[in-house]
Amino acid sequence: MGDEFRKASTLDDVPRVASLQPLPLGDRRYADLSAGRGSDALTRLRIKVQDAARLGDARLGYDHIAFTGHRGCGKTTELLRLQHEVSAQFTPLHLYADEALLSDYDYTYLFLWLVDSLVGHFAGILGGSWGQAVICD
Repeated sequence: MGDEFRKASTLDDVPRVASLQPLPLGDRRYADLSAGRGSDALTRLRIKVQDAARLGDARLGYDHIAFTGHRGCGKTTELLRLQHEVSAQFTPLHLYADEALLSDYDYTYLFLWLVDSLVGHFAGILGGSWGQAVICD
């Protein structure tokens, strides 16, 4: 949507310019709406993640965080911004579920998909020696 992006001037124009795809970091269409929400959920979520890492094993309990909203409201865009903010401290892993998992859900398939995704991600970052080290240890 680079240079051809034009703002909608009428409600009929909205479907032409709107997209349900997450906005990449730095996209000029991004608008921080935290003031309208009355909170900055992204900052609160970042603090929770960083506190969990800082406290480590001394931490009691688990945090359960639900990032909810209708399709296209910006959940993934906000999570991608959080990923960018913490990427120096953490190894972010962004997974997109395959449609087959969504239509024929079975927790064993989900678990196997997750393990396969994790192995693929870290093998790509650390190279082939990572998989061998995990098997040997």
